[in-house]
Amino acid sequence: MSGGTSSEGESSDTDSPKTGSSSSSHKKKTRLCKEKGCTSLAVSRRSCVRHGGGSRCTFEGCTNGAKLRNRCFQHGGSTICLAAGCNSKAKRYGYCWSHGGGRICSHDGCVKVAAQGGSCWAHGGGNRCKLEGCSKRSYQKYGYYCKAHSTYNV
Repeated sequence: MSGGTSSEGESSDTDSPKTGSSSSSHKKKTRLCKEKGCTSLAVSRRSCVRHGGGSRCTFEGCTNGAKLRNRCFQHGGSTICLAAGCNSKAKRYGYCWSHGGGRICSHDGCVKVAAQGGSCWAHGGGNRCKLEGCSKRSYQKYGYYCKAHSTYNV
């Protein structure tokens, strides 16, 4: 009986993609980057960090993304390794990769720093050149070819 009198209000609530809890109505909308073909999530200005979203370095004339204290790495947006006498940038837990700040390779017994994918370079971590037979490091700016084979990228 009460369904007929308040069906309009109930149907709008049940038709929405939100769940029944009141806290879900405050969820942030996630959007993809506005750049054509990009599948990353937008951070700000409808763009992902790679395409201009996120905060910018506050150093005069710099347009790089800010990392720490509203500055990019080149203008002081990083912390120095806590190890005595080390001047490298800290990566994790206040230490650089050499002093234990990076993730360790996921393979048993390996103590090397992990590259992309959780494994060190020797255990298949990181990106390799797309050219068959080449095992050199690849770079996104070269179309995932190594520097030597970047001319193959059409």
